[in-house]
Amino acid sequence: MADPRVSATGPYGPHESSHALAAAGPKRGEKVKLISNGTEVAGDPRGLRLEPEQVIVLRLP
Repeated sequence: MADPRVSATGPYGPHESSHALAAAGPKRGEKVKLISNGTEVAGDPRGLRLEPEQVIVLRLP
């Protein structure tokens, strides 16, 4: 059975791509929130250690 979260044109829908999502970043002065396994991560997100089965959410303003 196909995964219902993934469309026939990709996981981001028919008119979006991973690049389009990256380009939708914050405006000047706004901050993106990084959430890992339900907990907000403070500091530089590049320091986040990736783990198997980890759920990462980037919340745009």
